[in-house]
Order: sequence, then structure tokens, then C-alpha cells
Amino acid sequence: MRLTRRYYMECAHQLSGLRHNHKCMRMHGHSYIIELTIVPQKQQADEGRKFEFMQNGMIIDTEDLDIIFMPILKKLDHTILNESLNDGTEMGRIASQQPTGENIAAYLWERLGFMKIDPRFRLVNVRLYETTDMWVDVGQKTT
Repeated sequence: MRLTRRYYMECAHQLSGLRHNHKCMRMHGHSYIIELTIVPQKQQADEGRKFEFMQNGMIIDTEDLDIIFMPILKKLDHTILNESLNDGTEMGRIASQQPTGENIAAYLWERLGFMKIDPRFRLVNVRLYETTDMWVDVGQKTT
């Protein structure tokens, strides 16, 4: 069992080092969609269909997930990613220099790293849609 929560952000970026006259070398923007997928920390195999949830029957209260993720999202929403991703971390530096979908997703995965070891739940996937028909998944196996 897994829970996925969707978030939205509007951002601009400019890529470098692409083939001559590539359209992404010009400043442009996207309506990004971000999906965070969470599983219970103690999840047994399907045989017994036993899952450990919070006492309220949820993997995580989505309001709690919002409290965790919104500061990151607010830092990036309506910004130029070449500037806003550079937060002093190595992944932030890499992502700001070349803010591809792959680097943005990896940056989010790294920023949410503490969610992979929370005693109640575990982040298993970050999906970033750059367009409706192109997305990047960063995560781990859940089995």
C-alpha cells in the first residue's frame, strides 16, 4: 500500500551545453507537477495483508506531509530555478547549474532524505512532471 500526494509549481529555467539552437537553451518555464509517494515504515509482504498505520488509519496525515514539503515548494515556486535551487548543498549547486527534470527530481529526493528514515513512514518515490508527457522518477524499491 502506498499514498501519493501531488503538488504544483510554476518555474523558469535555462539549460546549457545542449546542441546548437536547442529551444531549452533559452529561458523558458514549466508548470511542474510533483508527486511524493509514501509507504508505511513497517509493511509486511502481501501474504497477511498486514500494514501498520497511524492510529487514525492513515500512512501519514496529508496535512503533516504538507507541513514537511511546503517550505521546499515555496522556495522554488515562481522562481528561476537556476538561482533558487542553489542552497549551498552539492546537489543544489549541480541542479542550479543545469536544472533538468532529472536534476530537479534528484534535488527534491535529497532534500526529503530524512523522510526515508522516519519511524512512521518512508518516502519511496519523487515523481516530477516537466510536461504532461515527460516525467522523472527518483526513488527506491518498496519490496
